[in-house]
Amino acid sequence: VEKVLSYTRTSEDNRRMGDYFSFSGTWQDGAILVCEANNNAPRVYEFAVKDGVVNQTPTTIPLNEEARSLKSGTAGVFHYKHDIYVITSEGSAPLVVKREGGNMNLVAQLDLSVFNGGKDLRTPKFVTLNGKEYMVGIVGTYKNNNMEGTATLFVMPITDGDIVASVAAATRENCLIKDIENCAAGNGFAGLDVIQKGQTLYIGYGVRAGELGLIKFRNE
Repeated sequence: VEKVLSYTRTSEDNRRMGDYFSFSGTWQDGAILVCEANNNAPRVYEFAVKDGVVNQTPTTIPLNEEARSLKSGTAGVFHYKHDIYVITSEGSAPLVVKREGGNMNLVAQLDLSVFNGGKDLRTPKFVTLNGKEYMVGIVGTYKNNNMEGTATLFVMPITDGDIVASVAAATRENCLIKDIENCAAGNGFAGLDVIQKGQTLYIGYGVRAGELGLIKFRNE
């Protein structure tokens, strides 16, 4: 085990972060992304990675007030492509934001209720198969700091690079769905990761006090 990043903020800027790490690009040339988790917390941090070395001083990217007002705790930020990112948070529907002028500005809040009425998105992944883009994610429902009911793992097509329009057009029929039942649990549910080999996705997922599994998706 090699520690590649250590970052501590001063007490006067002591907001929680690090609930969800994400990566953009590659380990040789990319970035580590993390979002402050408190309600209305205003910042995203980007730690650049160059030649496999992590810059210990992050670029700080403020969220605009509109985006801040819509997020809540236990937050993560995930790069889609170009200047578009998705911010997830516990108890609030995910946000699409655009990086411009040194800030993260709100584009839209996503309604994922088509998936069993859930709104809490966890660890979305973005992949391309046979020239078609997809978002893979798990969505569930929190109530009183507990997850309840059925979580849904989905593979959703992204049309014309437009996440907002693609979510608005999503149905249980035009997405690939894996329902994970009886997910009542204490605060938190895990999420997923994706390994792509050729035109096949191996999607590993887990739900706290629920189900752990691996499914395979191949786009023909």
